[in-house]
Order: sequence, then structure tokens, then C-alpha cells
Amino acid sequence: MHGPGLIFSRDFNYGKRRRVSPYLFPQFGVYNKYFIPSNRDLPSHGLVTRIYAFDFGFSQGNPSIAPMDTVDFPLVIGRDFLVWSITQVYQTAATTDPPVALTPGANASPGFLVNFLHTHEGVQRQWANKSISDGESGGDGRYPLMLKEPALLLAGDTLTCSITSLVNATMLAQICLTGGEFDTETYGVTAGS
Repeated sequence: MHGPGLIFSRDFNYGKRRRVSPYLFPQFGVYNKYFIPSNRDLPSHGLVTRIYAFDFGFSQGNPSIAPMDTVDFPLVIGRDFLVWSITQVYQTAATTDPPVALTPGANASPGFLVNFLHTHEGVQRQWANKSISDGESGGDGRYPLMLKEPALLLAGDTLTCSITSLVNATMLAQICLTGGEFDTETYGVTAGS
């Protein structure tokens, strides 16, 4: 996001040009025009790329998800954060030695239902009117789910990721929100100085 960035426009006849992130371009080639968010006027300075991760069992101390159970993971937003994509990964936990991929008869896809609960100044709202399956709620590292309109999370807000396992085995999951954090106070300052 720093520096001149790339210029892209669908409005060639009107001469309107908008800056967009170069991160959008290597994935789909000429088809990127279908994945460019509608709101493309992102600031070119002061927006530092960040990833907020909801970790269910991949890291020490974070709980895995029991079969057919629901787990909530709240994160408090430290600085204003603009979310533009969602990625996710999940697998079953190895509970035997040697590890077995799935409990016999386990369903693997869809693996879970997810919803985000955004709390701002004591008022909570869901991002979706109901929980949605993993195949519809996010992409992977190579093909992230690009939001058509970036979501703004203000400093002090709480975003809770609620996952319900659909696998009849213990599951590990991680959902990442990629976006830009507004870091205007320290922009251009070397870390540690």
C-alpha cells in the first residue's frame, strides 16, 4: 500500500482513475476486474497491512473445537482496521498415535459454520443473518475471499468469531482477516527507534 501503488479503472471513458492494492493482481490476471472491491478509494499512506487471526487450536493455549461444538473467539481491535479479505483453514486434530485423519464416519466438508459478531459502543451486530459454511465464508491463502466493500473496525471494537464444528472429530481451525491498520502516528518510523 505504500508508495505509488497501481492505477486501475473500469471508467476509461470518463477518465476516473483509482488507486488499488497491488496484492489483488497476481491471482486472477485479467479477471481481477471482477474481484476489485467497489470501494477502491483506499488511502495510499498510513495504511499498514495487517492480519488478525482467530486461532482455534493451532497455537498453544488456544482451544480446539470439540465435535459438533460451538466456540467463540473475541478480539479487541487496537487501531482502526479496514478488512478487505478473509482466509481460512481447518483440519481434524490427531488424537491417536499414529494420527488418524478423521474419526471413522466423519464428515469433512463442510467442516464448520461461522459468523462474526461485531460489537461497537456496546451494540452488537452479526456480519451475516445466520452462520454460513466454510466454503462460503472465506478463501484460502492463494485465493482469499475479497470483500466487495471493505469492512471498517474502529479501535476499541470487539470482533468475535463464532465457529460451530460440523465434523464428528476434534477440529483445529484458523480464520484470518487481512486488511490495513491505520498507523499514522508511526508511519515511516523505523521499528525500535
